[in-house]
Amino acid sequence: MIHYPIEKKINHSIQELKYKMQKTNQRTKTDRLWIRIEALQWTLVQILELRG
Repeated sequence: MIHYPIEKKINHSIQELKYKMQKTNQRTKTDRLWIRIEALQWTLVQILELRG
């Protein structure tokens, strides 16, 4: 469960990028979006681990 504003914002960004991926048929665009999603997911995990 995400309680802090920064985590909510990151999670919201991830959801928006996933939605954009579903709506495009361009491979290069989905690849770029996936890289951004992975980076945001990694960041979110690091924040959650620091908060313990």
